[in-house]
Amino acid sequence: RVSGSTLYVNYSSDAEEMKSQVTALADEAVAAAIDDGMTDTEKVAALNSWIVDNMEYDYEALAAIESTLGRLVLDDTGRYSDARGGLIDKLVICGGYADTFNLLARKAGLESVYVSGIVAESGSGHAWNHVKVEGEWKAIDTTWNDGGDETEYLLINESDFTGVAERTTRDSGWIVPQYQHLYATP
Repeated sequence: RVSGSTLYVNYSSDAEEMKSQVTALADEAVAAAIDDGMTDTEKVAALNSWIVDNMEYDYEALAAIESTLGRLVLDDTGRYSDARGGLIDKLVICGGYADTFNLLARKAGLESVYVSGIVAESGSGHAWNHVKVEGEWKAIDTTWNDGGDETEYLLINESDFTGVAERTTRDSGWIVPQYQHLYATP
C-alpha cells in the first residue's frame, strides 16, 4: 500500500502454494477446454470461450487504478492483472486476461506472447495477445471478447483493430523492440 511517499510491501509466505494452485487450475482449464485432435485454431477458440465463460472484468480495480493515475498498488500484489486473479479469483483487468490466456495457450502447446499498448480512442494502456496458429501470428483480445461477440477480436491481424479498438503496441514493455517483427501479424 502507498502512504504519502512511502510504499509498504507485504511479502507472501504462501507463494509456492499459490503457484501450485494456479498450475493445477490452469491444467484443469486446459483439460476442460481442449480435446485431442483439435487444430491450433480450434484450441485458441476453445481457450477464448473458456476465459469468456469463466472470468469477469474487475471494474473496481480499474477505477482504483484510474483514480490514482496508475500509481496505486492494490492489495495482494496485483492479482487483478495476472493469471492468479484469472484462475483463482476469476476477476481481472486486461493484463489478467492476457496473462491467463498466455498461460493456458502455452499449456495447450501453443506459442503465445503478451502484448501491451495504447488504445487510440481512450489513450489508455491495454494488454492482449499474439498467438501462432497454423504457422502465422494472429492477435486475440480476450478482454474485449468478454462483453459482446466473443469472436470479434479472435485470431485477427493487428490492423483489424479499428474504430474504438484501434491501438498501437508499445515500443517496449511486451518484448524487446528489435524482436517485435518476429511476432507481427500478417
